Amino acid sequence: MTLFTILGVNAGIFLLLLVPVELVFGTWIRPMGLSDIRRFSVPVGARFDFDTAGLYDGPGGATTHYTRDEWGLRGSHTTLAEIDVVTVGGSTTEQRYLDDTKTWQAVAQDALRRAGRPLVIANAGVDGQSTVGHRFDFDFWFPLLGEMRPRAFVFYVGANDVLRRDDRATFDGALDAQNWRVRSATFQLLRTVRNNLRARAVGVFHGRMRALTADDYTDEGRLTPAQREAISARMNDGFIENVERLRQHAVALGAAPVFMTQTAYAWTGDWAAPPRGLKETVAIHGVTANYADVSFLHRALNRRLMQYCQERQVVCFDLAHDVSFAVQDFYDYLHNTPAGATKIGQYLADRLMTVDLPGREPR
Repeated sequence: MTLFTILGVNAGIFLLLLVPVELVFGTWIRPMGLSDIRRFSVPVGARFDFDTAGLYDGPGGATTHYTRDEWGLRGSHTTLAEIDVVTVGGSTTEQRYLDDTKTWQAVAQDALRRAGRPLVIANAGVDGQSTVGHRFDFDFWFPLLGEMRPRAFVFYVGANDVLRRDDRATFDGALDAQNWRVRSATFQLLRTVRNNLRARAVGVFHGRMRALTADDYTDEGRLTPAQREAISARMNDGFIENVERLRQHAVALGAAPVFMTQTAYAWTGDWAAPPRGLKETVAIHGVTANYADVSFLHRALNRRLMQYCQERQVVCFDLAHDVSFAVQDFYDYLHNTPAGATKIGQYLADRLMTVDLPGREPR
């Protein structure tokens, strides 16, 4: 038996074994259910205890408790019907390494209760999602949560749309129920592993950052002004298209859409401040840039979001401009410590106090 014959036989056996796996775990012959959402980086019915001593300092020990309920959400709610606000975003919304009681959603909920406007806030953040992924949530995840009719969706967006790779955009553009990549359990497993590795490649993975000084930052990017403008225009067009679709989804469910801008420690996201970021390089949008370029792109994106909200009379909270963060508010280039989450939560609570929400009266 030749080597090619052996390889052919083994390949045939592998394919025969793969077929029943795909039929059972894929969605080729059945509709997508909550169990399938796990394949899209949404833990369902999960609880993890993390040792965060290597990420940030804080009282009460180094162990944090991370819980996702039977619907894939974080929060203190016990039923879907009692949820007033759903927060949608990426890892800065999910906050995987913050305790259930220390996330900015928990802080905001507690602050609102103490202020006499109790609102139950559920966390639907998914690590790595951009606004394309958020649209996927409304198409495939949230329809499975029939009793969830929140009064508002808060979209904490921007960073993952800026830190975007072209091949990821190709996949995101094909997220529909009929696409083989969505139906295939094997592809989704490989995609999850691949994206986790690539998250490290762009330098925003979870890990305690080294000590930084002013010498680590620059206001000069690697890209030319023409390159920046071209990338920014293309990126913002796609971002605003997604934002508009998210607004439509929220309104269709009888909820108020609320958008909130983001910033980071590796770069400045405040549209009113000069661009500034780390000198380190990062591969995004088909080019090699540094974080001063990222700052330029993120500032332009936040400015465009605020313009959109003004034009469409949509509620927007400009956290990137309104809140000042310090080094102790981040444990890496992007993700917040409990101290940073407290600032975000208190800010969100203060701003929600000024908004008239549709639907039932708060309890």
